[in-house]
Amino acid sequence: MLKIVFWNAKGIKTKINEFRLFVNKYCPDAILLQETHLRPDRKIFLANYNSYYSYRANQHPQHPSGGTAILIRNNIPHNQIIPPNLRYVEACVVAINFKNQDPITLTSIYVPPTSDTSIFTFDIEVLLQISPNQILCGDYNAHHTSWGCNYDCPRGNSIKAFALQAGLEILAPSTPTRFGTNSANTIDFAIVKNFLYRYEIHSISELSSDRNPTTLNFFLQYSIPKYPGKLKTNWKKFKDTLKNSEFINPHFVNTAEHLDSIVCRLEDEIINAKISSSNPVKENYIYHDSKLRELNSERNLARKMFQTYRDPVLKRKLNKLNKQIKKLDQKIETDAFMSFECQRH
Repeated sequence: MLKIVFWNAKGIKTKINEFRLFVNKYCPDAILLQETHLRPDRKIFLANYNSYYSYRANQHPQHPSGGTAILIRNNIPHNQIIPPNLRYVEACVVAINFKNQDPITLTSIYVPPTSDTSIFTFDIEVLLQISPNQILCGDYNAHHTSWGCNYDCPRGNSIKAFALQAGLEILAPSTPTRFGTNSANTIDFAIVKNFLYRYEIHSISELSSDRNPTTLNFFLQYSIPKYPGKLKTNWKKFKDTLKNSEFINPHFVNTAEHLDSIVCRLEDEIINAKISSSNPVKENYIYHDSKLRELNSERNLARKMFQTYRDPVLKRKLNKLNKQIKKLDQKIETDAFMSFECQRH
């Protein structure tokens, strides 16, 4: 199963510790973020994940906005793809390269509410041209009753018409992803192209944003390397292990098919040699404050109850808990920074 989470964070830096708790709970293979509000000199750290970013141009120096990111487990073979210039949407793109399968392209996409409602799909079409097996997840700021909204808006009509014309499928959860003061709608969803696997998609009542994170699980068979995270390799042992392989210096090659077979076997030999001559490097896992975990659980329950019953009392409780979590999150980050500075000096 390929487990994907996508979420409009409305600024990830102020929510990083509760976000780490969320990731530890759900253990996704890939995380696609929108509205990260990061500048090019800022990144986020998540143990055992590699991260890739797109940044909004011409940001206000004191009030960063927009931006997308993809975080993907570092034991999943992948590579970043730099998308062509985009005029109306923001996007970050990564290709997953599972062995003996066509690549799967993941795109974290954000369509700003100011984008032109009639021609922004040109950028989506450009992204779809990158490769087959596309999954575009994110915040489209588009309402349409066909994916669970209360009404149709011009942007929603444009995406619906574009999807029908291009043969795309729109995957949306059965419950809303955005909860406003007097409304609830689904504007965070996925668009897939040539991707015919069984799936399940859910909106989850967690994290402090006006958007719920969304989980999207595809049921497909794939294999990843047998080791997690980073390795420390004894390269002499690695060399000695490979030295006697019959695939390093094959005696003869008859056909192109025979060459392909030798290459596949050689790849297996190299991977197995590295595993047998390596030991895992212990990760420095982030400590999670027990008070933060407690507040996080209480907030998630209040959020779920409010989204179900729409009671103003629950909304006030939710806002209070969010403020407490934000304050504690800032304290944890400050303490960690001070501790790091003390160790340096």
